[in-house]
Amino acid sequence: MMKRDSVRPACRPNLLLIGLDALRADHLGCYGHPLCLTPNMDMLATRGVIFARAISCSPTTGASHVSIMTGAYPMRHRVVDTSGVIPDELLMLAQVCQASGYETAAIVSTPMLAPDYLTGIDRGFGSYHQEPPSGGKGGDAAATTEVVLQWLAQRHDRPFFLWIHIFEPHGPYRVDPELLAPIGDLPRWNEEPAELPVLEGLFGVGGIPSYQVLGEERNPARYRARYAARVAYADRHLGRIMTTLEETGLASDTVTVLTADHGELLGEHNCCFEHSTRLFQPVLHVPLLTAGPGLPAGVRVGNCVSHADLAPTLLELLGLAGRGPTEQFQGNVLLPLVRGVREAVPTPRFAVCNFPEEWCVVLGRKKYTLHGGTNDAPGTLVDLEEDPGEQVDLSPQEPALTAQLRRLVLQAVRSAPGIMGATPPPPPNEEHRRQLEALGYL
Repeated sequence: MMKRDSVRPACRPNLLLIGLDALRADHLGCYGHPLCLTPNMDMLATRGVIFARAISCSPTTGASHVSIMTGAYPMRHRVVDTSGVIPDELLMLAQVCQASGYETAAIVSTPMLAPDYLTGIDRGFGSYHQEPPSGGKGGDAAATTEVVLQWLAQRHDRPFFLWIHIFEPHGPYRVDPELLAPIGDLPRWNEEPAELPVLEGLFGVGGIPSYQVLGEERNPARYRARYAARVAYADRHLGRIMTTLEETGLASDTVTVLTADHGELLGEHNCCFEHSTRLFQPVLHVPLLTAGPGLPAGVRVGNCVSHADLAPTLLELLGLAGRGPTEQFQGNVLLPLVRGVREAVPTPRFAVCNFPEEWCVVLGRKKYTLHGGTNDAPGTLVDLEEDPGEQVDLSPQEPALTAQLRRLVLQAVRSAPGIMGATPPPPPNEEHRRQLEALGYL
């Protein structure tokens, strides 16, 4: 157990960690989206640092958030799904902050992050508020923002760590018509049918997952327009939070981090409007923006970085590096990259998926994916810059690099025996079960 700070940490900055659910990096203006969907997120980017090639450790909400909070890959924290049990021996970012005198609070907007579903996710938080689903579409950004603004108005006069999770743009992609008007009609993708069938389950190829279906709508381009509108809706309410920070004078004393748990497939690889399966880049590539004390403005980092890098980096920014559980961190402190120090050798970054089982490593611009968890499982090597659609397997042309990356992935597999059958959490209570059903997960 960590010893609590007996001295008020008056000079330490606040930490605001904002996560959006299923937000693709390429839907932010600062990542190149042609429509002005995210003026508030883009403003945050101008104030600080853009990590252009950040990747999630998992395509699922639970596993990715545990990596964010522990600085460890799923191989170490052993959560590979939306639910699971975080080992007691792993310290959470909130625990380190709380023991160092911070006021800690979490305001989340999905039952996926309820402590009885993801056991241990609330460790270190003095208050943990889970906004219930609204109208079957998750905790609405407007309602979540109201809770955030109330908390900021009532907080104590000491440094805080506030974690905000906003459900949008996660599906179902329900939006008000006035939000769709600025998006207009998006074009159909090449060789894409005008209408898609409805899948029987949550996952599959070539159709719309059952929980995503909106009435009689079957046009995939209109679903993509609705997704874009939900991104804009989330940004609008983020703007209210950022305005409050400015008006109250908190912005200059707060390290603000914005990311997503994972992205979303919008038709790539014939997978439409889902994310929990496969390790394709539209699911792994997430936005990562950070601004505040100790960070320069207008910096763009092109190296591949990971959610596992966040906890050690944030503790360094807060002046708590010596108090963090360095032995559990598998990520790196990113501040040298921010300050222009190039990596002598690229750092491998890992991701894991359990349905179907896949493991991947990204090293520089190359990505190797093992399609299974056995020594004889097939694998593919792609160049993410030359082939962003991951269509061409380069392993026959680059046998040496393929062998190197395959060894790294197999070492990761061997370091986590039984991970795919890790202990599940207790069954959800009746209210939690009702919320999961409202979102189509049960």
